[in-house]
Order: sequence, then structure tokens, then C-alpha cells
Amino acid sequence: MIPNKVQKGNRPKIEEVISGCLEGELQKSALDFAVYMRENKMSFKLHTSAVRSQRADYGGYEICHMIVNDFSYWSISPKLYNISKYDELAISEGLNNIPWEATRYCVFKDNPDRTDVNASCARCRRTMSRTIFGVEYKGLCHHYWPTFVNPDEETVKSLKRLLELEKMER
Repeated sequence: MIPNKVQKGNRPKIEEVISGCLEGELQKSALDFAVYMRENKMSFKLHTSAVRSQRADYGGYEICHMIVNDFSYWSISPKLYNISKYDELAISEGLNNIPWEATRYCVFKDNPDRTDVNASCARCRRTMSRTIFGVEYKGLCHHYWPTFVNPDEETVKSLKRLLELEKMER
């Protein structure tokens, strides 16, 4: 079992975390995604002492965030800052057919759509609106993108393609 936090100098790779925390199909799909990211020069790195939460950068900015939990789930949060530049192409490829409703709303702003509480939030009260494939999401936490928990094979395939498009725009 992988500890949730580590001291400096003891930084396991995401593959080690996945192997130590997940089993079966969850482990297989998470490892496949981590390998894809590394092979495409977007390796995950530990950015805090919380080893189960790692980020991948590309072009100087975060492109994806991955969280692994004990035996129950893993998640992907793609950071598609340039999505407006390729959303028409993505729609034509059917990449908008994944569950984008998994969003994080700011719980500290007056926001009737809020559905999630971010335990690590600094209560900055900065919200933003994002348009993803023609759908406007209002009152989102300014630093969060949709999170896909235990994504199925089709969702992972779509996310990989979206990350490729994001890389090209950076």
C-alpha cells in the first residue's frame, strides 16, 4: 500500500502508486493511461507531498492531473486551456460525447449550480465560465476542469485525443 504523503526525496512514480493502490481493470486502465502520457512526453510528476495526486505538464503549463485512491477509483482532469482553438475539430471527431457534466463549481460564490465541495479550496471566491463544446459552464472554480472518475475505455480514448490536440495548440 502506498502512503498518502511522503517526505522529500521519496517520490514514487505514478505507475508505482497505481500498482500499489488499484487492482484489476482499474489498475490496467490507469496504468495504460500513465504509460500513454509518458510515451507522449507528458509524464506525471509529484508536485506536492500527496503521492496519489500527480500532474503532467506540457509547454510550461499543466495539461493533466491524475488522482489514484485505494482500490476504489482513479481520475483524470485534463487541462484544456486552448480548447476553443480545436473544439470544432473535436466535435467533428465525436470527442464531445463524453460526460462533461463532471465539473467543480465554486461553493463559496453565490452559485445555484454548485454541486461539489473542494476540501482543499483556499476560498478565493474566483469563479469563471468555460465553454466546452458549445455548452457554457458558469460559476466554475477558477482552477478546476471537469474530472473523469474511473473513466471507461471510450472516455480514456477521447481524453487521449483531446490531450493530443491540446499539445498541438501549445
